[in-house]
Amino acid sequence: MSLLDMTTNTRGMLIIGVIVGLFVVGGFTTLYSSGGEKAMGGEKSIEGVIHEQEKELDLNRTAILEARKRVDKAEHLRATAKEADELALKVRAGRQRISDLESTIPKLERAITDGEKTFETDKQLIRKQLLADASVTILPTLQTVSGKVYQ
Repeated sequence: MSLLDMTTNTRGMLIIGVIVGLFVVGGFTTLYSSGGEKAMGGEKSIEGVIHEQEKELDLNRTAILEARKRVDKAEHLRATAKEADELALKVRAGRQRISDLESTIPKLERAITDGEKTFETDKQLIRKQLLADASVTILPTLQTVSGKVYQ
C-alpha cells in the first residue's frame, strides 16, 4: 500500500492517526520524565519540598554562624583599633613631652654651672670673712651636752 492509498481510504487514515498519536504520547512522556512536569503543571511531592527546604535551612544556619563569627571578629578588631588609637595618642603626647624636656636640658645645665660658680664664690667669700673676723677664736676645749670633751 502506498502513501496515497492510505490517505484515501479509512483504514489508511486510521493507521496514520495511530502513528501520529503514538508520536504525541511519546513526546509528552519524554517531556514529563525529563523535568517538564513543572512546565506541564505537575507539582513536587511534599517530601521533595521538605527535603529542599531542609537543605536551604542548613545553608542558612551555616551562613548565620559564619556571619556571627565575622561580627565577633569585627568587634575584636574594632576594640583593638580603638586601643591602638589610644596608644598612638599617648605616644604622640610622650614624644612631645620628650622634646619639651630635651629643650630644657641646656637651660638646666647652664643653671647648674651658674649655681656651682655662685656656690664656690660664696664659699670663698664666707671663708675669707671667717678668717678675717677677729671675734672668731679657737676654743681650747669643747664639751658636749652628753659630757664628752674634745680638745
